[in-house]
Amino acid sequence: MDAAGQRRHLTLLFMDLCASSRLAERLEAEQFAAVLATLRRVCHDAVERQRGRVVRTQGDGVLAIFGLPAPAEDDSFRAASAALEAQEEIDRACRIPLPDDLRPLQLHSGLHGGVVLLADGDIERGRFDIVGDAPHTAARLSQFAPAGAVLADLDSLGSHAKHFVTGAQTQLSLPGRAAPVRAAAITSRVAAAPRLDAAVRPGLTPLAGRADVLMALATTISGSARASGRRRIDLIGPPGVGKSRLLDELSALPQLAGWKMLRGHCADQSRSRALHPFAEMLEGLGVPAAPDDLYERLRDTAAKSPLLLLIDDWQWADDASRQLLARVLQDVEGLCVVLALRPLQDAPEGVDAAASFVLSPLDELASSQIVERWLPAADPYTVAAIHRQAGGVPLFVEELAQSRLARRGLLRDADHPGWLTQLVASRLSLLSLEQQEVIRTAAVLGSAFPRRLLATVGGWRERDLDWAALAEGDFLFAASGEEVRFKHGLTRDAVYESVALHERRALHRRATRALAALDAAPAAPAAPATLEALAYHAKAAGLWGEAADYAESAARQALSAFAMDVARRHYQSALDALERAGLGDAAAVRRWCLLAHELGLTCIFDPLALPDVLPTFERCLEQARTTGDGDLVARSAYWLGHICFGLGLSRRAATHLREALRIATDADNGRLAAQIQATLGQALAAAGDYAAALPLMDSALAAKQRGARKGSSVAVGSAFTLASKGGLLGDRGDFVEAQAQFDDAMALAGDSTHPIANSIRSWWMVVLVWQGRWDELAEVSAESARRAHATQALLPLAISRACEGYGRWASSGDEAGLSTLAAAVEWLQQRRGRFMTSIYHGWLVEALAMTGDAAGARRQAAALFARARQLDTFGIGNGCRALALASAASGFHGPIARWMAYADRWAAERGSRREAALNALCRGRLARLRGDHSEALVQGAAAAYAFGAMDMSWHAKSARALVEGIGGLDASSNRRLRGLRPQ
Repeated sequence: MDAAGQRRHLTLLFMDLCASSRLAERLEAEQFAAVLATLRRVCHDAVERQRGRVVRTQGDGVLAIFGLPAPAEDDSFRAASAALEAQEEIDRACRIPLPDDLRPLQLHSGLHGGVVLLADGDIERGRFDIVGDAPHTAARLSQFAPAGAVLADLDSLGSHAKHFVTGAQTQLSLPGRAAPVRAAAITSRVAAAPRLDAAVRPGLTPLAGRADVLMALATTISGSARASGRRRIDLIGPPGVGKSRLLDELSALPQLAGWKMLRGHCADQSRSRALHPFAEMLEGLGVPAAPDDLYERLRDTAAKSPLLLLIDDWQWADDASRQLLARVLQDVEGLCVVLALRPLQDAPEGVDAAASFVLSPLDELASSQIVERWLPAADPYTVAAIHRQAGGVPLFVEELAQSRLARRGLLRDADHPGWLTQLVASRLSLLSLEQQEVIRTAAVLGSAFPRRLLATVGGWRERDLDWAALAEGDFLFAASGEEVRFKHGLTRDAVYESVALHERRALHRRATRALAALDAAPAAPAAPATLEALAYHAKAAGLWGEAADYAESAARQALSAFAMDVARRHYQSALDALERAGLGDAAAVRRWCLLAHELGLTCIFDPLALPDVLPTFERCLEQARTTGDGDLVARSAYWLGHICFGLGLSRRAATHLREALRIATDADNGRLAAQIQATLGQALAAAGDYAAALPLMDSALAAKQRGARKGSSVAVGSAFTLASKGGLLGDRGDFVEAQAQFDDAMALAGDSTHPIANSIRSWWMVVLVWQGRWDELAEVSAESARRAHATQALLPLAISRACEGYGRWASSGDEAGLSTLAAAVEWLQQRRGRFMTSIYHGWLVEALAMTGDAAGARRQAAALFARARQLDTFGIGNGCRALALASAASGFHGPIARWMAYADRWAAERGSRREAALNALCRGRLARLRGDHSEALVQGAAAAYAFGAMDMSWHAKSARALVEGIGGLDASSNRRLRGLRPQ
């Protein structure tokens, strides 16, 4: 076999003899050689029985592969079975008399699957030379395997694990691998897997088990025009559960015949373009529209007849698409939208205004309808086995049935990507060589592409491509107009992984040239879809200069549409391409740094989107210093400081921003200096250094106002500076002036969908919590969450949920509100979000302590004080007061004075009258707990006066309740109180 250069998905099994060094030491050389001969014979026989191949024997180790010459769905199952058979046989087969302490002979084996590069071997390298991580991982797993067991990578084994006796799962860190391996030791087999031998030609699969959902969808769509109707319908489910098929079926329903239907889809994140689904809809009608015209075209279409938009894979929607959807749903009459999307992991599913249909796996009866289409003679036990093995997921039921099972065995981990890669490779091998070549070329082009591009890149004539046969193969299908799509993105990825690097790069290069030629219309800017495709193909082809140019253009187009996620992706791609092209001169370094600055624009509104971006900006400053360009150094230091600020690293932020301000001031660059002053003021305000922050922010606002140009875009810096100033004033208890700052900031943002509006709301919501304006908080947090959902921005969503949840809990004791707050804090912690998070940790300490969760309160307190060490002290007061009250309630009075001293210290350092009043109220409650009613009355009344002066009416009511619950003030307490009242 000429295997040179072949890329294959294989399952690798490494078997090693236990205690071989001890055996070699204790036995004569001839005896040990006989043991090794027995080992090799036993392993070879077991592997052969399971249709694998031994490719290398070295010393006491044997490497075997499964999946050659053709992959099968059950390669990993057979590999594990071979290892167990060899283990069972090795001691029995050894005829050499061995001392009892060397018996029984045992193996320790490792199993792992992955893509490898095959080459012809030799006497040193074995039957094949296998290049890649997979053989090394299998060997390392063998080293960690217990004696007599197979340590299997569970991501490769999948649900085959249920057919084996396994130990506990473990996350195993292996040398040389960044990610841990999820592994378990296999010690024996439970039962033989059911086997089938059957084959059919692929075709259409019937819709099964979804008739009720389809009718309910149709009813909801028909009723969407009513005042109470839902105009957004979310069809939610994991990959393969049947969302796309339901969208297909809707277009054929007679009861929806009066609706004009437009279909679009969102491409996966690595290859998406701004406004893709909406542009695709209009392109399908033959009326391509510029991004700015999409809204009007949709509105005009809906004015002619009821309009139904069907959008697939909405979980990959870009920011601009989400914003356009929100706008058309709000403004356009006669329109309904059905969105197919996967369950969201970082936020609650869907939105409150949507009608949601959550698709569950099929029952066995529905699965049988799919199986019987592919295997008409299947017996009920086979149907039951496939249903069970696929978990009722329609895609995987279909995939298992289509795989022709002639390979004798079923893969059973229906929802694991590694399993799907193996299964797709098996199905691909069943197609003709010509069809395989077309599918592999298509995978290089992406999840969706024009027919003519496939023909051009593959060197075929378009009319010679058998589209019907390709559709029958169930990999590709015609979407709309000239577009062809893979049936499933996971399928495409699995095929792409099998294409050899040199072949892949050559195809990407052809695609780059073909797209450039197709888009060569003179004096016309490249369409976003073409730019993004060019950037993707040029980078994958290793055309670094072109890739940087295309990615830069694509990023700027996305940024202009506020599609921050798309822009981030392309800026990162452009930076990577420029580095690969080489930063050999000052001009190249300058370009790289300026692109990094533009990347910063996409990160500052949601630092959680790129939690690992800081090294990019650190390197940017290092590179800028090498150029000797003072302006570039100042701007690079500014962006590093800005990113540190967004990541909650206040000390570092101030250091870099002060350096940037010094350089800009020395260069007499007033505009840049004002920009830096604003951000430095914001950072210092976030660090509680109000004395330094206020003058900087006021100076920056004045400078920006002087330099403002009529008709300019949203004043982002000024708007957030006003919001930061509003937060500062709110903390000090000047709520009237704080609200004025928020009003001015929102006026600058206007009706724009710019993400700055939610950044303003983040501060605004916190101040509303501080003041106890719960009804207004509910309104602002709901709007913030809606905007965050529209752009899939996690930081503003987490802040809105935290504020909403705490407000509900604090105002009414709503336990669901506490759960909402806790979930939001968990989102932040998972993404290493640290921007002013002491606020939310402090709220959680308070809530958990008051509800009796002492352990949870301690954990949050630890996180709170860790943030305080980074000068984030806003939540310290809440936490310290809660811990003091909890200590008093438990009779542990020792720490109370310390907690209250901390609370007083940080209130004084920030000049926070609000915190001082809350501390007084807490002291009143502490005094009441220890029976000192006179002190409780004085402190409670002082707090009530202070709250009233700051218009904190809800808090004032709480303070008055404390006083009234005790029974009023005596003469002595009145005299003390007069000394505590604010003058």
